[in-house]
Amino acid sequence: MRIALAMLAAVLFLQPVSDCSASGNLPSPSCHSCGRKVCCPEVKVKKETRHCWEVECKEVCIPAVRFPWMDCGQFLCGRVRKVNVLVEKDYEVDKCEYKWKILCKHCGGTAQPCEK
Repeated sequence: MRIALAMLAAVLFLQPVSDCSASGNLPSPSCHSCGRKVCCPEVKVKKETRHCWEVECKEVCIPAVRFPWMDCGQFLCGRVRKVNVLVEKDYEVDKCEYKWKILCKHCGGTAQPCEK
């Protein structure tokens, strides 16, 4: 029983499928006997903004330690230290965008938009 069902499914699955009617009727206007449909890409280049990180060197002041018993007029010099800082940088790249169009290719001709 399983084999019979499997064979029936295989026969139905492997039946040739045609866009044109096989019943002998005239084909529909969108189905040409000498043409076929092809997919052609339409490519557009767009700009896309991305960002990266760069390291910059920055100087910062580290004040000297002051104790409570020191007078307000006593100033001690602090230190200067260099630190690395991350900075975000923006840049643009080209990005391809694809749009697919269905075209009809006729015998001996070029691909043209299909009539609906």
